[in-house]
Amino acid sequence: MREYREEIVGALVRMPNTGTVSEAINAAQLLGELWAFDALPALRTKAKALSTPEKVRKVCLEVIAKLEQLSRLPSPAMATEIDTIYTTPSCYNDRIFNGHHPQSR
Repeated sequence: MREYREEIVGALVRMPNTGTVSEAINAAQLLGELWAFDALPALRTKAKALSTPEKVRKVCLEVIAKLEQLSRLPSPAMATEIDTIYTTPSCYNDRIFNGHHPQSR
């Protein structure tokens, strides 16, 4: 699906403009489920448009809030970062600390 993500998100962004209210709501919810941050400008435009049905506007606002909240989360650690955290630097050896490891205190 990753290889088609751009096309899928593009189609879902256009859906609220061409489909029924139900289709527009489903499209907006799917954009949220896909974490389609690149769809935020279109969702904001749709939420502000006076021609947008109230139900669609409400769902767009909910999805916008969800995506904005997700965008504030820290990115997950990379495997190399985790390895670095658990690797003891070479300066921590028994000779320097007279047999007492600093992490065991």
